[in-house]
Amino acid sequence: MNEEQLNLDEWVKCPTRPNREFSSAQKFLDACSDSNIRNPMFYIQSLHPRLFGWMKGAFPRGILPTDIDGEVEIGGRFLRIESKHEDSIRSENIPMGQHCALYRLTETGFFHVLLIGIEESSEPTCYQIWRLKKGADGASEVQKSPVKEGGRAEIRDWCSKWSVWADKQENFT
Repeated sequence: MNEEQLNLDEWVKCPTRPNREFSSAQKFLDACSDSNIRNPMFYIQSLHPRLFGWMKGAFPRGILPTDIDGEVEIGGRFLRIESKHEDSIRSENIPMGQHCALYRLTETGFFHVLLIGIEESSEPTCYQIWRLKKGADGASEVQKSPVKEGGRAEIRDWCSKWSVWADKQENFT
């Protein structure tokens, strides 16, 4: 057995032996933990502008278009649907630019926002609704429901109720 083979055998016997790659990965995971990033893979994926990265520089301040997971229109009323990892929904931690855009859409009074939390297997586990609510003084403000536990059936049920509501509204189309 040559010396190179001996070193490889030692490595196989001791897979936790520190090396540069392992140390770098561990430092990254520790930093994620310290920053309360619960899913480092989702975080890494969010940094990569997959869909519209080619538009970099077209808008000021590094702005890139957001992708739309889903949208329904009934009689001029819109339901914008956005799915994120369940931890992002539960902690109400969605990217700032996307949060601002969804908030401003809701402020128009024509949009409701349905945020759906999904687990790693892409199954929905929770959801939150944003809507514009008029106060007694006539002022309007965006109201965010508490995050609700629910899967496919509960979310379909809410969407069905929203559809009935939207059908009864004055048609602006």
